[in-house]
Amino acid sequence: MSNGLAFLGFFGGGLSCVIFFLTVIEPRYQRHAANHAPSPPKPEKRLEICVLSGWSMVVAMFWFGWTSYPSIHWISPVLAGALLGFAVLGMFVSILNYIIDVYLWAAASALAGATVTRSLFGAAFPLFAVQMYQKLGTQWASSLLGFLALLMAPIPMILMRYGPALRKRSRYSPNKGH
Repeated sequence: MSNGLAFLGFFGGGLSCVIFFLTVIEPRYQRHAANHAPSPPKPEKRLEICVLSGWSMVVAMFWFGWTSYPSIHWISPVLAGALLGFAVLGMFVSILNYIIDVYLWAAASALAGATVTRSLFGAAFPLFAVQMYQKLGTQWASSLLGFLALLMAPIPMILMRYGPALRKRSRYSPNKGH
């Protein structure tokens, strides 16, 4: 029963992300939208928290992995879980808002595609996760995920830079690269 309490860190991180989003990110976006009115705001503005969340995910995975030894106080991996909760929720909210802003009239289809992809990964991961953690150990299995997160962390910054050009080339985005 007490092992489940370790997930409170994840919950606390998600809660802190919601508070950060509502008090910092959304007001920044609203100011950006007001400054660009009557033109629509740039969808890439939605990726600000995703940049922070992507790098938070990298730190959280390595932090969790390398503080999961029994000799290290239990609070350290729980705090890493809090950072992970912040990262996951921040990416989720940011990417969903970005998809909606980019695809407008086709947003339902784009969100469905993103949901199917996310669900496929969610369905596949349990098929190998236990074996991966047993064979590699918590430290190296978490590091492997940390390295994957490190490879993907620059994607939001790349989208912020090249998003307008990519939208111009898309036949599904009415938001043509302003």
